[in-house]
Amino acid sequence: MIAYAVLFCPVFCGVTPLEPGKTLECGVLARCAVGPVCRTGPGRAICVGDRAPTARSRPADGTYWVADNTRVSDSPYLRPEFRRLMDAATFHVSFDAGNMRPDMAEGSSFAPSVFASREKTFPKPQFAEGLVGRALVLGTGGAVYPRAGNVLLENRGAIAVWIQPQNWQRPRDGNCVFAMTSNATFYLERQGPDIDDDGRVRRHEGILYIANLKPARTMTINGGADWKNDQWYLLVANWSWPTMELSVNGGPFKVRSLSRVPGEGAFGDLVLGDRAGKERGLIDEFFAFRRPVSLDEVQLLWQLRPPE
Repeated sequence: MIAYAVLFCPVFCGVTPLEPGKTLECGVLARCAVGPVCRTGPGRAICVGDRAPTARSRPADGTYWVADNTRVSDSPYLRPEFRRLMDAATFHVSFDAGNMRPDMAEGSSFAPSVFASREKTFPKPQFAEGLVGRALVLGTGGAVYPRAGNVLLENRGAIAVWIQPQNWQRPRDGNCVFAMTSNATFYLERQGPDIDDDGRVRRHEGILYIANLKPARTMTINGGADWKNDQWYLLVANWSWPTMELSVNGGPFKVRSLSRVPGEGAFGDLVLGDRAGKERGLIDEFFAFRRPVSLDEVQLLWQLRPPE
């Protein structure tokens, strides 16, 4: 596989110019420099290597990794219109290498603790063709990541993720977790529907963004209940406490507010994936950002959706 490391930084961010066309192993931390380097835009250089990059924290000049088996020009995040959004990225898991390792992480710790599905029906997470490259199969397991420096839940930020439902059923079905914190104070999930034996509704279906911060009242934004199997959906969740916002498929943000600002230590580590023990769909291109994402940027991400 050919892997690419893309470095975003100020123009005067390095000391050693890269020679035009020079290649580097992506496991090596390279830096931008002034001069005629292999560049796709001002202050941006591309390193091409013969092995997958190692995720590492971003230095002062900024480093963004793209682990992709396509040509550099094919990576959507290298397009000029993505530049401002990618500059705000703090964490990215693409699953393209068929594992749970992050492609980019700003935190000093980022190694995943991988978990299997329930009863080890799947002894390790499974991967399949996704929206861009590979995707994690929901229900087969996932991983827990150190959150500090990577997903900035304490103040303001955002996450974006693509979901493709598979084998979702009605009128009875279980829940499916996309992303959450290890102490269950922050969730993105599908709440499956349920009825009793007389057909009365016991649980409504919904795509939920949940902030469960005791003793404050649990706050939920419902992103809808009409998702179809085998179609891709984009979720973008913003927070600037006490406000939380959710956009589905590039649409306007739904907004709710907590009764209080979360206290220190309110959020655990990041969890990606579901361990149901049966395949529930795909999750792909998980991003975290240091600030809320604008609606224009949401619609930019939405353009990555393949035609039906």
